[in-house]
Amino acid sequence: MHILSIVPDSTEISMSHSSAPKSLWSIKGIVPFLGIGFLNAFNDIGLKTLLYDAVQKALPPGPELVMYQSLLQALVLIPFVAFFTPAGFFSDKFAKDKVIRWCTFLAIPLAIALVGAFHLANWNMAFWLLLIIATQAALYSPSKYGFVKEIVGSHNLASANAVIQGLTIVAILLSTFLFSIAFEHNYIPGTKDLGQILFQNRWVAWIILAGFVLEWALAFRVPRIGKTDETLKFSWSKYVSTGYLRENLADAWNNVTIRQSIIGLSVFFAVNQVLIANLGSYMKETSGQENTVIISAILAAAAIGMAAGAFYAARMSKNFIETGLVPAGAAGISVLLFVLPGISYPPALAALFFGFGFFGGMFLIPLNALIQFHTRENTAGHIVAANNFWQNVLMLVFLAVPVWLSAQGISQRTVFTGLAIITAIGTVWAVRLLPQSLIRTLIRGMFASRYKMQVMGLDNLPSEGGVLFLGNHISFLDWAFLQMASPRPVRFVMERSYYEKWYLKWLLNNLGVIPISSGGAASALSSVRKALEAGDAVALFPEGHLTRNGHLSSFRSGFEKALSGTGAVVVPFYIQGLWGSIYSHASAGYRQILRSLDSRQITVAFGPVLPDTAEAVQVKQVVQELSIDAWKAHGKACAPSPPPGFAPPSAWDPSHPCSPTTDRTCPARACWPPCWPSPRSWRRSLPPRSGSASCCRRPRRASSRTSPCWPGAAPS
Repeated sequence: MHILSIVPDSTEISMSHSSAPKSLWSIKGIVPFLGIGFLNAFNDIGLKTLLYDAVQKALPPGPELVMYQSLLQALVLIPFVAFFTPAGFFSDKFAKDKVIRWCTFLAIPLAIALVGAFHLANWNMAFWLLLIIATQAALYSPSKYGFVKEIVGSHNLASANAVIQGLTIVAILLSTFLFSIAFEHNYIPGTKDLGQILFQNRWVAWIILAGFVLEWALAFRVPRIGKTDETLKFSWSKYVSTGYLRENLADAWNNVTIRQSIIGLSVFFAVNQVLIANLGSYMKETSGQENTVIISAILAAAAIGMAAGAFYAARMSKNFIETGLVPAGAAGISVLLFVLPGISYPPALAALFFGFGFFGGMFLIPLNALIQFHTRENTAGHIVAANNFWQNVLMLVFLAVPVWLSAQGISQRTVFTGLAIITAIGTVWAVRLLPQSLIRTLIRGMFASRYKMQVMGLDNLPSEGGVLFLGNHISFLDWAFLQMASPRPVRFVMERSYYEKWYLKWLLNNLGVIPISSGGAASALSSVRKALEAGDAVALFPEGHLTRNGHLSSFRSGFEKALSGTGAVVVPFYIQGLWGSIYSHASAGYRQILRSLDSRQITVAFGPVLPDTAEAVQVKQVVQELSIDAWKAHGKACAPSPPPGFAPPSAWDPSHPCSPTTDRTCPARACWPPCWPSPRSWRRSLPPRSGSASCCRRPRRASSRTSPCWPGAAPS
């Protein structure tokens, strides 16, 4: 993928180096914040489990049981729809940490009233308190989830969402099991009165009260960094007339990525709610099973699977967002749902629900991370609230339909088959709308065992607006790793000779590829300009060719005309680690040196944005500076501990023994980590710099490549 350019006169710029991302667990306040999410899920699920189990025991199988169980699910969802606008307003206007503290405090008197309802054997009071407690959760949900990016930044979004999802699942698992076991222990067989069943479990309600008190205490440990917008005003008349509703939904709907992510999440959670609400009725219908512990165990298997899928997604998305997991997860969910109606044996159901949860975790994590990445700071509250709104509206619809179908005599098997068909349609839709994600999945599968990727400077990538990626061109796989590193779909400029191949053209058109030929550069640049003006992300390799020696060559200036006046920004990038692969122009001897490595670390570094007036020489200078950070981060990933008495230089100092402009023996020659090339390849793998490319003479004898020592400033 090449583009023709001409280098203008040099111009100096200044920049700050991109830094390696901060570890999630080193972020101040992250543990209390995660604890609040855990306890919130534990308390809410505990209360719903007690009421759900009471209904399961009190009512016979049939439409009435389905209606009551669906209604309990609906009580938790309705507040997220009804109070969507105030919740988003509170989150955007006030500091999110303050909203969290106030809402967790308000839960305490509600929990005290709940304890009273259980002691008074008052089913109606407990029933409506479930709705009020759900309202409290709905009011601060946007603040809780909108706060994630403010705490962890863009790099850790996937990891943070995976941990949040995992802890939520663990909370659901523990809560469901503990409360179901306590319920079965306290339940007196044969009791059919709902109030009496609650009275039998009156002491269990105290656990919920203790959980809410602890949640409030943790809220004071959340960092007070919440951003506010004092200019926002709330109008009740506008709220009642649905003016806020239309505006907020439109804001979320107008961003294509956010809209698609919300649709995907909404369908998944709607399907999930139907499975949860109807599993008990399905088991009574198919096998006569009504033991709430067994039903809870099957749901727990799904929870464990979802936690496993979430952490798998985090592992696949370290320091970036792997959207390729979306179509893969959707396909897995669809297949398992087609199998579900033919299974009634509890252990088999548990295994199937585990698989459903695993693929669901894969599916959820990148979509949640994409919403957070593409959300502007001053709109985080109502975007999250809009997400909640659509999810809960669709869940309510999905819950209502099975109730109506049950009243018409339709079996639960048929309902589950309908869910499978819906998810199959959703999978096809996901692949059709996100072809980049499918390609990423295939590429990741092909190269995952050989290449490991880390991403730097993801915070530098704008979530919206035109973006022109400009950087080095080292191999035929550069486009693939750049696409995997970017949360945004990237359109590439490709040689027309490749684009015109009949077996590739249909796919490349779906990927938005812009073809270019030596005689048609002007037309291609015009297409690039239109794409930038439309707010797309486009990638060019301004060297115009693959490097022959691993170093940067001149950046041609053709992109300047396409960029100037578009209002788009330039995001410089540097890809490190692909030189020496069979997809580069490295010599056969050099490739043989690297072939013995079990796997290779690929670093994709994004630099600070440049305006649409940026010139080729400016961009090249930034890429050169960016390469230093990429090489250092690559070295740290290989060997984090320097030997005693050796301090690597902060930059490529010409006076240092490992400088590209000297030819001395490097001081760290006795240490050679396993993921670095052999010493003889130093001068071939240095970061780009004008002047001599030689660095260090080959040492007489290199120590074992399993040594963990730090190689200093030597390149990776």
